Amino acid sequence: MRHSLDAMNHHTLHVEEGRIADKEFHAALLLATGNPFIVSLTNGVTAAVNALTEFKQRIAPLKRDPVPDHLRVYDAIAAKDPEAARSAMGELIRLAILDTPVKQRPKPAASNKASRVAHY
Repeated sequence: MRHSLDAMNHHTLHVEEGRIADKEFHAALLLATGNPFIVSLTNGVTAAVNALTEFKQRIAPLKRDPVPDHLRVYDAIAAKDPEAARSAMGELIRLAILDTPVKQRPKPAASNKASRVAHY
């Protein structure tokens, strides 16, 4: 993961090499879980991360450097602090969504069946 972070920082996500490093970071993260089910999601997750990054950049240049967000995830994992890692990953995802133009952001999940029905 550290090698991938260094490559992301060096190349940035504006170029293919940086986006490859981003995919490698997320693949290493999933592999590190040791959970076969989570590991099986690697191709899908890394493809989604890459597609979202490319999509956002087609609309407008990235306004924020996401490397520090990834570094917080890595630091928490390296410190063997699962709560900090969970929090950092949640924040990384939250910020990635906020970096997406408003019209293209995912809609929040409904909190109960009644509110889901109201959306249809």
